[in-house]
Amino acid sequence: MSASAPEPAALRDAARHVVAVLVRQAGVAQLAAVEDAVQGALALGLERWPGEGPPRDLRAWLYRVAQRRLQDGRRKGARRR
Repeated sequence: MSASAPEPAALRDAARHVVAVLVRQAGVAQLAAVEDAVQGALALGLERWPGEGPPRDLRAWLYRVAQRRLQDGRRKGARRR
């Protein structure tokens, strides 16, 4: 892996941690939405990090981006109703 991207083990560890935290907050019924949000955050990071460099605190960055994606998804769902 290049110097500008976190190690795969660090990404897996951070993703597992963030999924667990967000599921505790959102509820088990939202597991699929949480997993989608974390996966989307990882994809965004892997696009950005080669140019910008990885964040200092990978878990915090991943949590914040995934949390925002989850909230955006809820808002979109509420608008459709």
